[in-house]
Amino acid sequence: MKFILTKFFLIIVFVFFGCKSSNKSSAKEKIEYNLIAQELQNRGYYVKINTVKYFYSVVTAYPKTSILEDDLKKICALPNLSHINIENENLTESFFDYLNNCDLTSLEYINLKNVKLREGILCDFNGSKSEDLYLHLTKTNVGDIDFNCIAKFNAIQQLSLEGPNQKFSDDIFCNLANSNLKLKSLHLRNLQISDKFMKCLIELKDIQTFGFKKIKGRTANDMKKLEDLYFKKNGRKVTVDVFEYDSP
Repeated sequence: MKFILTKFFLIIVFVFFGCKSSNKSSAKEKIEYNLIAQELQNRGYYVKINTVKYFYSVVTAYPKTSILEDDLKKICALPNLSHINIENENLTESFFDYLNNCDLTSLEYINLKNVKLREGILCDFNGSKSEDLYLHLTKTNVGDIDFNCIAKFNAIQQLSLEGPNQKFSDDIFCNLANSNLKLKSLHLRNLQISDKFMKCLIELKDIQTFGFKKIKGRTANDMKKLEDLYFKKNGRKVTVDVFEYDSP
């Protein structure tokens, strides 16, 4: 009986001090997160760390944000990084080299605008566990190797591509269209679409919505015809949105 009471007492002590130690550790981490956020904000970043229900972090760099070479290391230290928004033409190609050491499992939103990317770096973004990942690439130098990287993602809720930088080939887009990527929505703006590209659009098996704006060499009616073409090929309807369209 004495042995049982002693054992019970030790368990209580262990649980009490273990929880107390855990709380201290959690408080220390929150302080560290806030210090990182404050430093980034001082240089023009927008940083939000949500703590209401569960941790997730949002980071945005604007055109006038003062970016240092090792900032990604700081950003990756934030809890459950979910949103990365970067619009800064002064970003160096080596900025994203730290991605290999970054936990991207919580990543839900990637928005890169006016950013010069190192060829193939998009492969290093492929760590998200989300089925609702949004990938927006605006005025970037995305090429064939990068499209091969995108094709290796498990699922993307929405892929947006905006020119005028159009470095990828029709063949590589067709490879993506026939890959195992589960893509729900594709938005294209200020790009040129060839007949071959059009044919490959209907090969996207999981697509639900297409969005087109300022497609060079094609009218709004040309793009709306995709609804019928897709139905004839796949036997199901898709939505084609043609908005704020400038006729060629």
